[in-house]
Amino acid sequence: MPKLGRNDLCWCGSGKKYKRCHLDSDMRKRSRVLDSRCTTRS
Repeated sequence: MPKLGRNDLCWCGSGKKYKRCHLDSDMRKRSRVLDSRCTTRS
């Protein structure tokens, strides 16, 4: 998926700007992925 700017149309096809549609949920998903990579297991 190409990187979207905050003011680009959302990838879902809703016609809304990305920042008003899926930005928050995508950032939460990205944060969880990065957090899982940072944790170490013994």
